[in-house]
Amino acid sequence: GAIETTARQAEAERGCVATSSLGRVFDAAAFLLGLCRENRHEAEAAMAVEAAAGGISAEAYPYCTTFAGRIVRMSLAPTIECMVHDVAAGADVGAIAARFHETVARMLAATAMMACETNKLSTVAISGGCFANRRLLGRLVELLERRRLKVLFNRAVPIGDGGVSLGQAVAAEAMFRCE
Repeated sequence: GAIETTARQAEAERGCVATSSLGRVFDAAAFLLGLCRENRHEAEAAMAVEAAAGGISAEAYPYCTTFAGRIVRMSLAPTIECMVHDVAAGADVGAIAARFHETVARMLAATAMMACETNKLSTVAISGGCFANRRLLGRLVELLERRRLKVLFNRAVPIGDGGVSLGQAVAAEAMFRCE
């Protein structure tokens, strides 16, 4: 089926595109879990993964984060590999989705904490469409605050593209004022 084909492509590193978008990773998770084969609207797959996770508590899957100077590379390849194994073993989809969320939150928290430590910072700003996911946002904030970091995130403005659009409009207005 589709999952087997995707697994073969990943193993051969053919037909796979690297991404820096967490949204695409949620799309992949939804596909692997059989929750959404194709987005019919913005974030449909990601919302399906969040809904599947429900209120289930879970341990994180393995992930890989490497730091080289100011360059950070995060990889969920070990996570995806474990998810494929769990799906093939017939594990509960909700439990897998919960573990996926925990993994992403821990990976992002570890990266933010390392950046704060390296740069002697105590504040983390979180933004982007994936943080419309309340489970992910809540867990990430919890992990960061536990380390006594101040966490900033959108509250009055949409956290995704709507906030970006507002920011662009404000910047454009400021540019016109200066002319």
